[in-house]
Amino acid sequence: MSRLVLTDEQVQVIFSVARPMQACDGKGNVIGFLSPLWTEDDLIEAERIMAAGGPRYTTEQVLAHLKSLKRP
Repeated sequence: MSRLVLTDEQVQVIFSVARPMQACDGKGNVIGFLSPLWTEDDLIEAERIMAAGGPRYTTEQVLAHLKSLKRP
């Protein structure tokens, strides 16, 4: 598989994507598309859940619970 190595500046741009956007070459030709990891709706839902004050679990607690659900 081929590999494309990005500069630190390019990585920061990609991680700061807030809305879907086109990736273009130097001539303006579309070469791909970038999407944010979290949509605006995802962030709104996460804020709603955090404000609800429900129980919180660590990753370790969740993994231990999932392991306990495995069939023998």
